[in-house]
Amino acid sequence: MGILEDITNTIVKYLSESIRRFAAFVFIVYAIGVIVGTKVTLTGNLEVERLAWMIPVLLALLSYVYVQFAIVAFLIFALFLILL
Repeated sequence: MGILEDITNTIVKYLSESIRRFAAFVFIVYAIGVIVGTKVTLTGNLEVERLAWMIPVLLALLSYVYVQFAIVAFLIFALFLILL
């Protein structure tokens, strides 16, 4: 049982790290898109623009730090893409 548990733990650790990095990457890409989109469409509304780029960046940091948050975000992305 020891070898099987080690293999399982290694796979779970690898998958959780991959999902964490992927979710952080998706939030960063989303943040860049929001920044470009707000620069193009919104002119002069600094409050909305600041929130529009700050929220995805904070979500990216959260998903990089907390694996559980990244997994939940990944599952939400996957469900969204399936239902889209």
